[in-house]
Amino acid sequence: MNKLSESMPDALRAILARRSVRRFHRDRPVEGWKRDCILAAATSAPSAKGIRPFRFLVLEDRSILDSLADALSQGIIFKEAPLAIAVCADLSSYPEGSLGWLEDCSAALENTLIAATSLDLSSVWFGVYRRSPKEEHVREVLKVPPHVEVQGIAVIGYGAEEQPPREGIDLPLIGVGTWDMAFDMGK
Repeated sequence: MNKLSESMPDALRAILARRSVRRFHRDRPVEGWKRDCILAAATSAPSAKGIRPFRFLVLEDRSILDSLADALSQGIIFKEAPLAIAVCADLSSYPEGSLGWLEDCSAALENTLIAATSLDLSSVWFGVYRRSPKEEHVREVLKVPPHVEVQGIAVIGYGAEEQPPREGIDLPLIGVGTWDMAFDMGK
């Protein structure tokens, strides 16, 4: 463990430990109290102007998870996962034409994933919005009305694989100053 991670608070450790896991122990359900903690974190996400367009579909029913798995070419993860949370946006409460709901829902989805990690669960962000034909299939299975968008789905469970946590700062991703000063040097 490096010096930076030794001095980190638990919240930052959870952020660095959060990795995408796509294989789960199907026979090990997520405890209700853990699910509720995750939902508390999700609903606490920031929202532009406090509009809070996000809505969360908790998917624990095996028939719904299996229907997603059957409908999607990448849906095998739903066959194994005991829990998924679809992060949706009710656009009826959002200014027409604004895409700020994407940021609101992204923050909620990230809160969901980090909360799962902090509870010793594994997860993956399953992207849905503007991913055809995936988006259409998800909307159909979840019976989503036209004024609601599905931003993505957090697939959650006890991981059947492990990913090491990230450590420290990934320096090639960091630039100082303007883009041309930070990243276009030497071109």
